[in-house]
Amino acid sequence: MPLDDVTVAACNMPLTDVTPVTTAIITLPTRKFFSGHLRSLHPGKSSILASKTTPLLQWIFEYLEKGVQVTTRMVRIVAEDIVPNFHEKTIVAKNQAVQQYLHQVGLTHHVATHVAQKSHHETKAASIEFMEFMRRKVANMNPDHVINMDQTPIPFSYHNNRTWNKKGMRTIHVRASTTETKRATLAATVTMSGQLLVPLLIFKGAANGRIAKKELTTFAPMAVYAVQKKAWMDESMMRL
Repeated sequence: MPLDDVTVAACNMPLTDVTPVTTAIITLPTRKFFSGHLRSLHPGKSSILASKTTPLLQWIFEYLEKGVQVTTRMVRIVAEDIVPNFHEKTIVAKNQAVQQYLHQVGLTHHVATHVAQKSHHETKAASIEFMEFMRRKVANMNPDHVINMDQTPIPFSYHNNRTWNKKGMRTIHVRASTTETKRATLAATVTMSGQLLVPLLIFKGAANGRIAKKELTTFAPMAVYAVQKKAWMDESMMRL
């Protein structure tokens, strides 16, 4: 059929014949914000959190602009406050709903960049040498009298290195809170025979100060509590 005849036939086609085509074009799914699944035309079942998209996304991006990590738990807590009946769901259901919603608006879980760590293969030889040295040193000692103590800081504010952010972001900026240096020190000890000793938890404070007199006495008797001016493990703490 010549091209002119095709054009004329299409123009003379009844309206009922073209309506399904027109409707299909109009009802193609429209995507808002970011594409969570670039290879799919249909966005999938709408999340229960979709009705509160504006306040949720506003809260998420306010935190991202500040460099604060956004976790599933944080979004879940915010959603419990603004979405009716959301708090009645189980933890598993709430986490699944949050993750589904975040994927639908085009966010994905990132790990903070520029974090490096030595491979254990690089320190294998040094580790073996140290273990052989220690075996010779404690060979004739009573296992109950040989202890291994390790001190580790216990920060008052934990900072997660994972955050929700836009797909394709290569650099993920995060910011620590002002309480980053506020911490206690935990001394965990185990004997060579395998006996765990009572842990020692050291807080910053004076020996006769308010923390030592009024707060430490209220703690559960599952550890030894002490204070030091910088919350450090020193000789005076070892004598406790």
